[in-house]
Amino acid sequence: MFRKILIANRGEIACRIARTCQRLGVAVSTVHSTADADALHVKAIGESIGIGGAPASESYLRIDAVIAAAKTTGAEAIHPGFGFLAENTDFARAVEAAGLVFIGPTPETIERLGDKASAKREAVAAGVPTVPGSDAPSEDRLEVERIVRRLELPVMLKAAPAAVARVCGRSRPTTGLATKSSPRCARPGMPSVTPGSSSRS
Repeated sequence: MFRKILIANRGEIACRIARTCQRLGVAVSTVHSTADADALHVKAIGESIGIGGAPASESYLRIDAVIAAAKTTGAEAIHPGFGFLAENTDFARAVEAAGLVFIGPTPETIERLGDKASAKREAVAAGVPTVPGSDAPSEDRLEVERIVRRLELPVMLKAAPAAVARVCGRSRPTTGLATKSSPRCARPGMPSVTPGSSSRS
């Protein structure tokens, strides 16, 4: 059992992890951006290290700053929560290289399962049933339309990286799909195609 861990996340995610640790008798610390200096998780946990500016790219996604914060607070391990650096193989390896423990999958497992397309290939190879859809991501709108036409509508277009959680688009008729689907993506990432719910909304 660890004596102390650093939670590299914010908000309710960090608070839930902290509550569990406290029940187990494990001390916790956390991190915050300048925008989150008075956030819920900072107040609830008590010990928090500022790691940069408001944009996540300047704080929560800074591997060096998170690891430095863990060392500053005397943490033995880092819990990434989910999102941010949770599925970042470079982060997992950097944590281990710094002599700390990454609480989560091994870097090798993240590489195999941290992308929807590669995770699906792993499932198929293991004989696990999968939802019909594309076998690989595609940035070709016409190719996406060809795949959609083979499936039962409605379908969902989703970014392949697992960390990109938002659905890029949902389509019922295929008319105009090639020109209308991809620009609706809220975050970057090559879309993969999966049948959506058959219910009508």
